[in-house]
Amino acid sequence: TDAHTADLESLRNMSQFVQGATDSAQSLSFQIYRNSTLAKLLYYYEPNEFDVQGALLELNNYLNSISFIESIYVYNPQYERFYVVSRRGQAGILPAQELNDQDILRVLDRFDQYKPFVPIPRRYKIAKDDAEPTGIYTYLCYDTINVDREIASAVIVNISAKWINKGIEAGSGLSSRQTFIMDDHKRMMAADELKPMAENSGIPAVASLIDEGTAYRVADVNGTKSLISYTNPDRFNWRYIRITPYEAITEKIIGVRTLSVQIAAGILVAGVLLAWIVSFVLYLPYRRIVKRVNDLETEKRETSYAIRQNM
Repeated sequence: TDAHTADLESLRNMSQFVQGATDSAQSLSFQIYRNSTLAKLLYYYEPNEFDVQGALLELNNYLNSISFIESIYVYNPQYERFYVVSRRGQAGILPAQELNDQDILRVLDRFDQYKPFVPIPRRYKIAKDDAEPTGIYTYLCYDTINVDREIASAVIVNISAKWINKGIEAGSGLSSRQTFIMDDHKRMMAADELKPMAENSGIPAVASLIDEGTAYRVADVNGTKSLISYTNPDRFNWRYIRITPYEAITEKIIGVRTLSVQIAAGILVAGVLLAWIVSFVLYLPYRRIVKRVNDLETEKRETSYAIRQNM
């Protein structure tokens, strides 16, 4: 169907956006590790003030060179400090306990549970006064030492989910449709803000409806007949899923059909009117000839009558 084709194209675009952002984050992280100025933040215990100022300036240059990056953290566990540059919210040199993004500590504690350069979807308040957490794709690059594989340093790149979705949802057409991500652990989350779907929401059950041999299904989702479109697993083993109520699709079809009927009726009326005008214009000379013939016959009769009267 047209609705499925449009959904699938939009979902594939979203997947490509995430993969493109991953490539950029990976390249940036490697550049930071190779930068001798930034190495002082990564490995030195209590680097001097001038080194820190120069390194933060370098980090800001990296941040400004890639418009879709929300923030960059450089983590030095020996010094127990985060060096942060950000488009909004906290920036500078921060002890772990003063960081607004406390969720990053959970990620670092479980770093070995994450595959290298697979985006980590999460949510946190960028600024303390934010009303709601922001959906963020986090990319973690780290160096480990000793047999215990403790982190010796880490670079964290954060990209806003709103940027990933920019221009994709706007072009999807129907406001009632919902877009989700299913990660490699089959966890479902809303694509717009990466909010995990609770079991009682009914959305996680959609994972069991996905058929490897097809690209869409029609099924009931929370009691509503819906079109479920989904992509094949990408290189992260993620799927992108869109759920569109069938009623919304049929409403659109009815709207198109009504518009088509109205256009056809308009064309018919215009055609009839144009045909009448053309026939009127074409028939006008003939009517003039007929009128002239009738006038001549009338004159002839009148002349004949006048002659008979005079005889």
